[in-house]
Amino acid sequence: MFHDLISVLCVEPGKHPYTAYIPAEWDAFKHCLGDGPGYAYSGRIRLEDDAVILYNEEAPLADLKGNRKLGNYIIAGIFYISGFDGSGLQSLSKENLEKYAARFWEPESYTWEEVLTSYFAYFANSIDRLEDM
Repeated sequence: MFHDLISVLCVEPGKHPYTAYIPAEWDAFKHCLGDGPGYAYSGRIRLEDDAVILYNEEAPLADLKGNRKLGNYIIAGIFYISGFDGSGLQSLSKENLEKYAARFWEPESYTWEEVLTSYFAYFANSIDRLEDM
């Protein structure tokens, strides 16, 4: 049984974001992302203000709907924004809940081809950065 719930922002495809309460554990987030076929890996994208996006990194390969664009990357499927203090998940501050709800308020629509192109470009760029190290 989970005792420590944290407040996070839930962003689903085609919907406005809303506040959700989820256990502050990585495995719980994986379960909330679906924890089934197409949900093999939960990715993390660090944001400013001690926040992190938790999403299914392999969602584009499972043909899940494009959700929102972050820079040049289109996040597919549901994602959550949580607070992160460097050692673990925590509730988003009220200011960050409002900030990211406003940032991702309007639903966006993308074709599967746009999502896949974004996915492969993002990871090709990540590999290039690793090779430069």
